[in-house]
Amino acid sequence: EPCQRLSCAAAAELAASGAARYVDVRTPEEFANGHTPNSINVPIMLAAGGGMAPNPGFLAAFEAACADKDEQLLVGCAAGKRSEMAVGKLAGAGYVNLVDVEGGFQAWCAAGLPVTK
Repeated sequence: EPCQRLSCAAAAELAASGAARYVDVRTPEEFANGHTPNSINVPIMLAAGGGMAPNPGFLAAFEAACADKDEQLLVGCAAGKRSEMAVGKLAGAGYVNLVDVEGGFQAWCAAGLPVTK
């Protein structure tokens, strides 16, 4: 099982302890409006023509940002759909320590966890 799922509270603890890094796969626009502290943004989808389109450079950008495929990575999006897509792609690319953050940024905010702009 390449991917575990964790609640936002558990993910926040891991990130705060320095044991894991939070990678936000939302669009740059969403990220700019608020994100989890010390997270990095590698969008899996990009805003396009009023909707969303896959980011063709996702894997290359992710590998540049997170070169160590053994590092524990918390992958989050807005509500959980894009992070699930991302961890599938990343597991296929050899990442072995992935965590899908349940409920994404919406759940993070709802839980009253810290947010950075």
